[in-house]
Amino acid sequence: MVVAPGSEEKPDVAARVEWAGAGVVLKRRAVTEAGLREAVTTVLNDERYRRRAREMSREFQSCDAPRRAAELIESMAGSQGQVPTGGVTQ
Repeated sequence: MVVAPGSEEKPDVAARVEWAGAGVVLKRRAVTEAGLREAVTTVLNDERYRRRAREMSREFQSCDAPRRAAELIESMAGSQGQVPTGGVTQ
């Protein structure tokens, strides 16, 4: 991925992309035609990004997000509608 954070939560997302090794983050000053071309070329030609994309794909495929979401919803419903407070009881 090539990401160029702008506002709101985008810098956080860009930081996660960079941390995960999943792409290149363009700083605001680098969002130019030349900067974008260089970033895309880097991601396409550097095997590390392709390898990381494959690793992340396998990891995501091993997760059953709908099942986990249903488990969480059922556990919350079973707690008589109380939202978990991180171990703090009210």
